[in-house]
Amino acid sequence: NIGGAPQSLTSISGDYSVSDTANGRGTMTLASLATPLNVSFYIVSGQKLFFLSSDAQSVNSPLAGTMRQQTGTPFSVSSLSGPAVIAGEGLGTTAGTSEVQLGLLKPDGAGNFSFSFDKNDGGNVPTTPTTLSGTYSVASNGRVTLTNGTILPVLYLFAQNEGFLVDTTGTVETGTIDPQAVGPFTNDSLSGNYSLGDASPVSNTITLTSGVVTADGAGSLSGTLDLNVTGTLAGGQSLSSTSYSVSSTGRTILGTNADILYIISQSKAVYMPIASETTNPIITFLEQ
Repeated sequence: NIGGAPQSLTSISGDYSVSDTANGRGTMTLASLATPLNVSFYIVSGQKLFFLSSDAQSVNSPLAGTMRQQTGTPFSVSSLSGPAVIAGEGLGTTAGTSEVQLGLLKPDGAGNFSFSFDKNDGGNVPTTPTTLSGTYSVASNGRVTLTNGTILPVLYLFAQNEGFLVDTTGTVETGTIDPQAVGPFTNDSLSGNYSLGDASPVSNTITLTSGVVTADGAGSLSGTLDLNVTGTLAGGQSLSSTSYSVSSTGRTILGTNADILYIISQSKAVYMPIASETTNPIITFLEQ
């Protein structure tokens, strides 16, 4: 998706080398693109690496991301089966704002799905979750097409029920798909110490957060946060006792603003702000 214009590429080719074997740093050139793309990358493991484009901004738009090795190939419709938490963020409808959505995809492994999600589009927040249903297909390379008469993102799987998404509209939304643990969930499903950090911001006016929180398993959490408010750092901010209520699906209501969190597993969750005054929302991940 380049500025709202989806591009369908049948194949990409290029070359790579790992010049720093001690630290796992390498470079890659994707020469088959209309404008060749040069990136630097760091190897995390044999299954994962982080990359950053190294071209001048006048040549290619800057980008950074994660590459994952695919397992379970070739993929089929049964590769997407069971609940999965989807988190995405992109540009808001109003210029200068951002948009986030967070929800639960329920594919049946036979080509049918339902999808219930919350959304904050620059402070424009529906009063109830949006629910969609339709059909889906999975190509052997993991590309998933969702169909229900509206414009839905394209998914790419790298494992069973796990992958990335890209929107095909002007929001240029990207995000993640995580397989959800078996429910039902309760307040006790969110219990213990969690580190938290934001997804990549889509605007330089977004407040960024990192920190640690402790959930007591009984409906209250607290912690310490570091904030970057458009370049001004505020470290060691106390998060006082905040209530939470977990539904059987893992959808969780947080605090007086009724912010939304989805439990992925006992050790991982994902959060989005829902308050209408939050015109530049961002996705935040929590992990033990």
